[in-house]
Amino acid sequence: MKAFKLMTWIIVLGLLGTVVTACVPAPVVEKEVVVKETVIVEKEVEVVVTPTPTPVTITVWTEFTAPPKTTAMDEWIAGFQEEYPWITVEHRGISNDVWEETLRTAMLGGEPPDVFVTESRAELMEYVDAGLIYDLTNWYEEHSDRFVPGTAEVNSVIRGRRYAIPWGVLVLDLLWYNPEILGKYDLDPTTVETWDDLMAMFETLKENGEIPLAFGGGGAGWTGGHWVMHLLQKNLSPEDIQKLASREKKWTDPDVVAALSHFEEMVDKGYLAPGAAADDRDVGRALYFQGDGAFWQAGSWHLYQKGGDLAPPDWEFEFIPIPSISGEDTALAGGNVQWTIASKSKHVDEATMFVEYITRQENAELWVELAQEFLAVRDAVNENTAGPEMVAIADYLESAKVVDLLELYIPAPVRNDGHWAGSTGILSGQITTEEWAELIEELHEAEGSLSLE
Repeated sequence: MKAFKLMTWIIVLGLLGTVVTACVPAPVVEKEVVVKETVIVEKEVEVVVTPTPTPVTITVWTEFTAPPKTTAMDEWIAGFQEEYPWITVEHRGISNDVWEETLRTAMLGGEPPDVFVTESRAELMEYVDAGLIYDLTNWYEEHSDRFVPGTAEVNSVIRGRRYAIPWGVLVLDLLWYNPEILGKYDLDPTTVETWDDLMAMFETLKENGEIPLAFGGGGAGWTGGHWVMHLLQKNLSPEDIQKLASREKKWTDPDVVAALSHFEEMVDKGYLAPGAAADDRDVGRALYFQGDGAFWQAGSWHLYQKGGDLAPPDWEFEFIPIPSISGEDTALAGGNVQWTIASKSKHVDEATMFVEYITRQENAELWVELAQEFLAVRDAVNENTAGPEMVAIADYLESAKVVDLLELYIPAPVRNDGHWAGSTGILSGQITTEEWAELIEELHEAEGSLSLE
């Protein structure tokens, strides 16, 4: 009993201890409270104010005097002035008849246009030598990817510096043909690969009473002079052509005479239209469109001129390149228009901006679409801007080695009195190829060589 009471007290005391322990408050731990001060720092905001550019006017001179070229110019100018509203562009189109005199007077008189076109290397060199042309080398190097490599390049470079931006391109070594005539004899011009192939086709046409080549070389004789370029540059290497121009090689050298002799060969075999010695280019072209000639030789301008309105409405403009004699695929092309800036321009920066604008692909495409001309701007000729014939010519340029026309690097009397007049002498039978070569050599010796730099 005592044991039971003792155990009861132990339990009671234990419970009381628990209660006491639970009632004792826990010790209070003081925490340090840190109040952070927020400091607002006011910063000065730099406001950059771009001043409105000072309004300027630039003048642009061209030989574009009628649509569609003036239409393209108007659209260019409107777009350019929308992008650069402080620049006013004044375009002056000058007739070809007075262009050279008007431009020379302005250039030498100290009041040149800011931007203008040049048409030949000789014209450009004249102004470069007088210190009148702005050097565009750096600009071109920054934008060279816009242009077709090798096309109209050499015309713009004088002594290693670029003074003009290539634009218009003439492809010269094209033979246009009449599919109807050739179809009568199952002749396919696209199979022609060599000069001998072409001559064999000419012979077949002649045997069947057809005129192989509607050719008119009278008058100035420049059409015959072009054949000098075709035959030489399809036969000799570019190195030999350069030597010929620089007088390191003679016109009487056997390989030069052999190349020229192919023109006399066509005359002697009766492959050219009767009366070619008297008839000019327009007569030959008219014969071609009348069906009196299976082939007609002309450059790419023949396509966009549409035969000078002589072609029937449904005429098929089909061509092949003049075949190579040497076997190398060489395309003859030259620049006929280049964009140039006057060194005495008071607004060179704005003039350069205009050149940059018009050579953008979309603006070059506008030109091709309206004018149907070949340009040195890459991909400007495409299926959206031109017909299949133009696209085919552009493809030809891309596939061949493009070289500049030899006549651009020889004195004018050599071209006029040697190549042109001499070709008429061959047509009329008054001289032989050997005598022709001697005439050209004498003229070139007297005139000397042009600088190729």
